[in-house]
Amino acid sequence: MSNLDFFIKAKEKNRLTHLYLITGSIDVNKRDLSFEIASLILSDFDKREDLLNIIRDLKHSQVSFIKPDGLSIKKDQILELQKTFSKTSLVNAPRIYIIEDVDVISIQAANSLLKFMEEPENSNVYGILLTNNLQSVLPTITSRSQVVRVNASILNDVYETLINDEVDDFTARNISFLTSDLNLAKNYLDDPNIIEIINYIKEHMENIDNKKYQPLIRVNELLSNVLINKNIYVTFLDLLLSNYLDLLKYLIKEESYFNYKVGKSLTLGKVIKKTKYIKDEIRKQSANINISLSLDLLMVNLKK
Repeated sequence: MSNLDFFIKAKEKNRLTHLYLITGSIDVNKRDLSFEIASLILSDFDKREDLLNIIRDLKHSQVSFIKPDGLSIKKDQILELQKTFSKTSLVNAPRIYIIEDVDVISIQAANSLLKFMEEPENSNVYGILLTNNLQSVLPTITSRSQVVRVNASILNDVYETLINDEVDDFTARNISFLTSDLNLAKNYLDDPNIIEIINYIKEHMENIDNKKYQPLIRVNELLSNVLINKNIYVTFLDLLLSNYLDLLKYLIKEESYFNYKVGKSLTLGKVIKKTKYIKDEIRKQSANINISLSLDLLMVNLKK
């Protein structure tokens, strides 16, 4: 059973809760799951076939998405959410807000969020909070939420289907990192940009302990014409992070998806530091950045 099935059954029984806190394995794409939940909630009101893609592209009027601005979620972001939801909607449908990495919310922002959760302008509101660190979420937020723990089994259906279609293991696994939706997975498989990104990441990971390998040079040679907009760049970063997190599992002798050929010079501490560089780069995407310059700096850091 996929993680989305839990919410499908809750909807069928008219038991959807108005505030969910989704936590669990770091290698589960909780953001994509939250978009699927939003699509499920809105599907009775919006019959467009591409509803999920509209939500995923952050272009649906009823869905607001918040992620850390820099290193934290700030009060101004929550106040802007309140302002948006206080306006009369042109569509007679629920409103949904998604907050990623709610564990890094500032105290001021948390106080504003609590007030908003308790006194929403529109009672037909659903909140989806995401975290990899449940223990770091403020108890006042946890106590008001239905906590849902998800796990990596969400990957199996997509991965196994692609393998059965004779897609190579690395590509199948990376696409399953991106989505649990089989139709979207097949769209990714047909997208040359996604395939080029996966091919680069495979080369990058195979050479992660190769001192002669130059990630900055190779990324510009292979992806300079691919990473041209923020959505594609964020997808690249998400996949890169997923592979580094898998490498961390390998190094601490937990179950990982790939067998890495690494020498003693690649220590756990170094990989943790590299992973932090990628996470920081993902968080920077809330700002207006120069993708090319930002990518170059990331690759320089990953070479260290």
